[in-house]
Amino acid sequence: MLSLREFLNELPKVTIDEIEGLAATNTHLVEQIPRYLSEMVSYECRLIGF
Repeated sequence: MLSLREFLNELPKVTIDEIEGLAATNTHLVEQIPRYLSEMVSYECRLIGF
């Protein structure tokens, strides 16, 4: 079981097949990605003053 950060760090280095395999065994992480991305975006927006 990977942490969300480990999972996202692996994404650039793996093939689509491997991502699908990871996604199948780590669905709880896949479900968190949209929330994680929206948190990142809102954090970036606060940094630049939006």
